Amino acid sequence: MHTHPAMPVYTQDQVAYIKHMYEWHMKMVHYHEQMKAYHLERAKHFQKMMGTNVVQMERPNDGVA
Repeated sequence: MHTHPAMPVYTQDQVAYIKHMYEWHMKMVHYHEQMKAYHLERAKHFQKMMGTNVVQMERPNDGVA
């Protein structure tokens, strides 16, 4: 399973801190996209095992993180 990137440690250098926080949040977006894709693929795998059609199943709320 994937692990998420560690959050940057606060520093007195505001410019560096802001840059690190921006980069971390962008990494987290990528991480969450990977996790969503992984879980969607696994759900489809088990759905096929159940013998149900993809169209018949309700999709979970995509807005929930």
